[in-house]
Amino acid sequence: GIIYAQPLPTTDSVFVASFDGKVRVLSRSSGAPQGDAPIFPPEQKPKNRSLVAAPALSGDTLLIAAANQLHAIDRSTGQPRWPQPFEAEDRIWASPVVVDDLVIFGSLDRRLYAVKVSTGVEAWRFEAGGGIASTPLVAEGVIYFGSFDGNLYAVGKDGRPRWPAPFPVGKWVWSHPLYNAGTVYFGALNGVFYAVDAATGRERWHQDIGKAIRAAPALEAGVMAVATTAGGVYGMDPAYGTPLWERALSEDQSITTSGDLVGYGGEIYIASDQGTVYALEAKTGKLAWSFPLKR
Repeated sequence: GIIYAQPLPTTDSVFVASFDGKVRVLSRSSGAPQGDAPIFPPEQKPKNRSLVAAPALSGDTLLIAAANQLHAIDRSTGQPRWPQPFEAEDRIWASPVVVDDLVIFGSLDRRLYAVKVSTGVEAWRFEAGGGIASTPLVAEGVIYFGSFDGNLYAVGKDGRPRWPAPFPVGKWVWSHPLYNAGTVYFGALNGVFYAVDAATGRERWHQDIGKAIRAAPALEAGVMAVATTAGGVYGMDPAYGTPLWERALSEDQSITTSGDLVGYGGEIYIASDQGTVYALEAKTGKLAWSFPLKR
């Protein structure tokens, strides 16, 4: 029952995918299970069960990446919507995103796929130079994603490149990029955080933090918050990259941030591998509160 995927909230429900191959449907108001059994029970072979990516929703169709397969099922009944799942050649760790009638997702087989939601038929594919575990970002009709070949890519909804060349950083780009006002922001495992012009692919600025960045950043209250795998959190000016504040979640930096950062209501929320959720004031980086899930 380990959970790697982000929960998927809807108007009345929350879908939670776990590594054991189950998708549970919970009431958004109470958290109580909706139905007696998971909507996607573990009836597949073991190699096709593990769920790492978050599910996506297109109307009444729930899209679930399990190992190297993408499944389309009815969100209410769990019945398949496609004659058979779509199969990539390697595992799918990046969460799919829906754009019109296309579901777009990357695979460790180095390809970004676009598949028609209505039929499960492939519309196009784009081949990168390395595995793709970065959840695609769709902004202004362009798809941005990172790859294990150390590049950030930009392709159109037709699968064609939008930049003369991908933006190179030299180390794995794992995190989900963030878009704001014509700029794409992302971090890489080389410990550098980048701001890139969304239209041209040229660098606006970068900030060398020195520790690997895997989680997606958050923009809140005019501050770009970035966390490293070593438990450091940094606040920056999104326009110029000027450091505003710095905070360690523990004195010995033994805490590892495990999920993407979320900004809301003037605060930044961070989850750690040690099972604690932190809330920091976005403007100052001061700890507002922390809550250990294991008590």
